Amino acid sequence: MSCGDTAALATRPRSSTSSRSNRPKVLRTPGDLPHLTFIGHSHLQRAFRLLPSVEDVFEERLRVEDEAKYLCSIGSCGQPRDYDPRACYGIWDDVEKVVEFRRVPYDADKTARKILEAGLSHHFARRLLHGV
Repeated sequence: MSCGDTAALATRPRSSTSSRSNRPKVLRTPGDLPHLTFIGHSHLQRAFRLLPSVEDVFEERLRVEDEAKYLCSIGSCGQPRDYDPRACYGIWDDVEKVVEFRRVPYDADKTARKILEAGLSHHFARRLLHGV
């Protein structure tokens, strides 16, 4: 999805074409990205301000400035990997130009039991409970 100079991606950023084949090519530099890029399925909730240099942004409410580019990893609804087992998501307010990072509890115990009942590895169940 793209809206103006904003993109939402399910995995790592890619360009639409590759010079060698029809497969997408991985974008190499912050300059290749739109002004604001959201990624999911990363299992980590964090943001990066990309220009002029790459900086971690540790804010629950990030104001998007015109002179920088941003890569916002909104995390995942399950299996976060930052030692916080709550589900995470983000909200983009395109009027206020603010990204809010949010966390909500979910029944990780119930989900872990279902993983075990399905015959999957106990490592997957434990991972949910500890957020790793």
